[in-house]
Order: sequence, then C-alpha cells, then structure tokens
Amino acid sequence: MNRRNSNFELLRLVAMMLVMLVHANYLSLGNVTQAELFATPWTGFVRIVCEQLCIVSVNLFILLSGWFGIRPTVKKFASLIFQILFIGLITVEICRYIGVEVSPRSFNDLLYFGACYWFVPAYFILFGLAPVLNSYCEHATKRQFATLLAGFFVLEMLFGWLTYDYGNYERGYSALSFIGLYLLAQYIRRHGERLRSLKWWQHLLCYLLFTAIPVAISLFGLYTKNKELGATMYCSLFVIAASVSLFLVFDKFRFESKAVNWLASSAFAIYLLHQAPGAMELYKEFFNTAYERMNGVLFIPFVIATTLIIGLASILLDKLRMVVWNGVLKVKEIVIK
Repeated sequence: MNRRNSNFELLRLVAMMLVMLVHANYLSLGNVTQAELFATPWTGFVRIVCEQLCIVSVNLFILLSGWFGIRPTVKKFASLIFQILFIGLITVEICRYIGVEVSPRSFNDLLYFGACYWFVPAYFILFGLAPVLNSYCEHATKRQFATLLAGFFVLEMLFGWLTYDYGNYERGYSALSFIGLYLLAQYIRRHGERLRSLKWWQHLLCYLLFTAIPVAISLFGLYTKNKELGATMYCSLFVIAASVSLFLVFDKFRFESKAVNWLASSAFAIYLLHQAPGAMELYKEFFNTAYERMNGVLFIPFVIATTLIIGLASILLDKLRMVVWNGVLKVKEIVIK
C-alpha cells in the first residue's frame, strides 16, 4: 500500500477548502455579469480571479485518488456510504431544527446512497471501475498509455469543452471526466519523470499562467457579451493543466505531520456537510447576504475565516462518525464470533 505523505494530505484539505470558496463565489453570488464588471470593475475582476484560482478543487481531489490508486473493497464502500448518510442526515436534521425547509425529494435522494450530491454517484462509478483502470495502468506500455490519454483529452476538448458538452461530459461533473483525471494522475506518477523534475516554483508559475488565461478569456467574453466564454468548467484543458500544476507543487514538499493527517482523514466531510440538502441553501443565502452588506476588501477574509470554521466543524462531526463506525465494526465482530 502506498504511503501518503502529509504534503498530499494537506493538499486534500486545500482542495476541500477551495470547493467551499468556489461555492461561496459564483454558486452563491452568481456569475460576474457585464453590468457588475462595469459598475465595480475591481470587485468583478477579483471575483473572476478567485473563481479561476479555486476551480481546480474537484480535479485535485480526483488526481489524488488517481495518484495513490483506489483499491475498492466492500468494507471501504460500506464506510463511505455510512459517512455520507451520517453527515448528511445529521446536517439535514440540524437544518430542519433551525427552520430551513428541506424538500422530501432531497431527503429521499440523500437516503439513496447520497444521490443529492452530484459528486457521489460519479465517484461511485470511478470507485467501481478502479480495478479495471488499475490493471490497465499496470500493464499498458508508456506509448499505449500516452496514446489513450491524448485521445481522451482531445475528445473531451472537442465534445466536452469547446462545443459546450455535446458529448455528455457534463462540463467535468461526471464519472467520464473523473476517469480521465484518474488515468492522468497514474500516468504522471509512472511515466512523468520529466514533468516532475521541474522546480516547485516552475509548477507554481504554470498554475498561475493556466489560471490567468481563462481569466483573460472570461473578461473578453464579458466585454463582448459572449457568456459562453466566461463559463467555468472542470473539463477545460486550462483548468486541468492548472490542477496538475498545483498538484505537482505539493509533490515537491514532503513532510510528516500527525495533525495534518488527522484533519485530512475527514476532509470529505467538509463537502458532505455544506452541500447537504438544506445546508447548501443556507450556505448560499448566508454569503449572498454578507456580500451585499460588506465591501469587497472585507468580504474575502470573511469568507476565508467562515469556511475554515465550517471546515473544522465538519471534521469534528466526522470524528464522531468514526467513533460510531468503529463501534459498529466491533459489534459486527462480536456477532460473527
């Protein structure tokens, strides 16, 4: 089994915090419009830059899965289901207690393996296909592997990005896109010596460059009233390249930290808590109200501080989940014996 260094565990936490920042920006406030950009140019520009800096979030999480490889077992699957239902149901009940309306359909979707979270079904498909993907990665030659990846990303570029999703890539919100990222991470780890030989600051510059390009495209789209140019997509080649670049920045810094590993083991709970039915509506309303009442200078540190608090609360709730899950396993062992 591959040993997970704290640098990648820290990246896992960063990825989940970036998810929250993305949701506090465009998802909560809406995309930047031409009217907003003309009325408050600096605020609109900062919002666009922040969205592009953070949009790598989900891709980072899948790259981590591909880097270490998913080894699916019934126990892991059951643990994941338990985590989804435990965090989701408790969050829903808290929201209902404080008066947030939760539709019955959302509640039913949560019970159906957490289908209310778009990420979960897509990840389950990747989880189930992992043995086949792992086998290919282990037996394919470097040339075969590179040819497959080139073909995959050309098709994704043509039918998922440039044509705005003719090929059902769902703008990167899909298992199909996850498969490409998973294989890409495996390829870089096995055959990407030249890419990994770059210095950390070179990877960082690449991340900033691949972020700056879509920022420029978004600004051009707003000025020319072409909304599609301002669309943010996980399957954009610029976003994928930025994700890989930031991933490799963390690859350069190896350290061990029990605290980081302890926090990161519950990182997925951050997504599950704030995106649960009821919680997401509350989340968007909260940041929308804060944005209207604050100026741009105060809003950014406020969002960062608030998301850190929510992230810590999510982790602590997940630690309770772990205690309960370990208790379930012990009871199961006693019953079997």
